[in-house]
Amino acid sequence: MVAALLVQAGCTGAQPASDAGSVGDAGAPDAGGNPLPPGQSFAVANYPNGIAVTPDAIYVVAGARHEGPNSLPVAAGLRSSVQVFSHGGVLQRDIPVAAGGHSARLSPDGNRLYVAHYSLDNAVTVISTLSNTVEAVVGGAAQFSILVPDALAVSPDGQYVYVASNGPGNAGWVNRINTSTNTVDTWRVDITGGYVCWVELSEDGATLYVNSWTGGTVHRVDVATAQVTHTAAVGQFPHATLPDAQGQYVYALASGENVVKRLDALDLGAAVSLPGPHLGSWGGPVAAIRSRTGNHLFVTNYATSNVTVLDIGAQSTTRDTVVHTAAVETSPVFLALSPDGSRLYVANNAASTVTVVDTSSYR
Repeated sequence: MVAALLVQAGCTGAQPASDAGSVGDAGAPDAGGNPLPPGQSFAVANYPNGIAVTPDAIYVVAGARHEGPNSLPVAAGLRSSVQVFSHGGVLQRDIPVAAGGHSARLSPDGNRLYVAHYSLDNAVTVISTLSNTVEAVVGGAAQFSILVPDALAVSPDGQYVYVASNGPGNAGWVNRINTSTNTVDTWRVDITGGYVCWVELSEDGATLYVNSWTGGTVHRVDVATAQVTHTAAVGQFPHATLPDAQGQYVYALASGENVVKRLDALDLGAAVSLPGPHLGSWGGPVAAIRSRTGNHLFVTNYATSNVTVLDIGAQSTTRDTVVHTAAVETSPVFLALSPDGSRLYVANNAASTVTVVDTSSYR
């Protein structure tokens, strides 16, 4: 890959993970596979990022260090890993993958895990969660459809995976993988204004919300026409955007502004800033996930090493306020819920651990 393809900024750092380590004593993993109690942590390989949870396992993508907004992608040809743990925090398998393992999304049936590699390998890895083996690698260093992918979204029917790519000259775009063939099809949307680090679909899969990390904007994309219909400025370094279950609002995490903003889901208007302990420089709120009922939003705060719970229930009297804060370990990034919604698993990038948070009161 020629030097011109080096990305000048992104959502993650460029330091590759060291060889994947075995589980240590953090949180005393349960060898019997019983879920770890809330408040405990277990050790993982260096620099965990993406995380996903199935009824049988916890998948942790260890690949690159989050170190600031002006970081470079990992060089091609290096190694990262997807580690498979029991719910008791015991390492079951280490799956070698391409460099810069970053975002991870499950298929709707939970049978496949898709991993984006923030590296010049320009790849998305497809892992079978039935066999815990690599099923396919989409992209590669010698092609120019997927470049330094940073984020993924999976359609509700599992037919497509939307991939956020980043290229030379502050270029960002989203293209699409057909999951029946594991190939990139002709669907593509170019995002004006900067690199893309988060994509999220509406509940019905008809709308895609795209963050421009360097542009400070959120874009609403009509999936059927592959056209941007609305764009809104939300502040410096937006890192995640989540629609609510009713399709009325989207919540944008402006990491550089240390704030969560609520926007109208249709026109991205009427931004409302929500209160909360979002401190730090670029590393304020970084990632978020909705509760199973859709009444709460769990937000990782990188600089303050905690998770805040926002009430976003449509009928709630405490809507859009922080109702709980849970301490985790250093530099939390991505997070995933247990299938029943009672536990939240948080990947702590600098600590190289995963912390279990009790969410049974906030389903």
